Amino acid sequence: MDSVFGFVAGLVARMGLMLFIPLLFVVALVVVDLAMRVRGQQPEDAPTKAGWLAFDPLAAYSPGHTWLREAGARLRVGLDDLALRLLPQISAVVVPEAGFSIGAGEILAVLRIGEHEVPILAPVAGKVMAHNASVHGSATLHGEGGWFVELQSTGQAYQPLRKGEAARRWLVEEAGRLVSYAERELGMAAADGGEVVITSVSALPEEKWRELVKSFLQVEPRKAAQ
Repeated sequence: MDSVFGFVAGLVARMGLMLFIPLLFVVALVVVDLAMRVRGQQPEDAPTKAGWLAFDPLAAYSPGHTWLREAGARLRVGLDDLALRLLPQISAVVVPEAGFSIGAGEILAVLRIGEHEVPILAPVAGKVMAHNASVHGSATLHGEGGWFVELQSTGQAYQPLRKGEAARRWLVEEAGRLVSYAERELGMAAADGGEVVITSVSALPEEKWRELVKSFLQVEPRKAAQ
């Protein structure tokens, strides 16, 4: 009798182990998937370059070369790599106070570059919730930490903007357009790697620089008030 009981107990144990191992594997996969979703991680091979421009695969990109990135229930707004290349030596970033409501296409920020001011248009409508006190000039506007304002936007207002591979392809096209424009209109040869490098506004005729900014950022630079 004891041998029969032992055999049955052993069989049940082996069956339980056979069921437990696959179940443990499934649970591990679910945990990893949830962790990836919570952290908003991209696959390791997600591209971070669009031609010679820096690219954020988690951001949405606007036609005026601003980017938006989710930060909880808010949207952080910054300037993409192409915009920063057209706006060298930014010395100040002026944004509205928290609580200010703004419509899409209205002025969200004003950048000071020498004696010029460049307005930056809001890519979506929303309410200003915070500004980035650590952002002061060109050196601090790069990358994910270079956001200058946080918006609370209704619904999925940013969804029509380009994201993912569509955004990367568009930036590649814009990089090519900038190279062609610089060679054709400015007589500038692209640097190594095909990059367009503008070290300062004074390096170009003012009229040409203004045309360049208008063509890509869809805004008109203006003389700063004295």
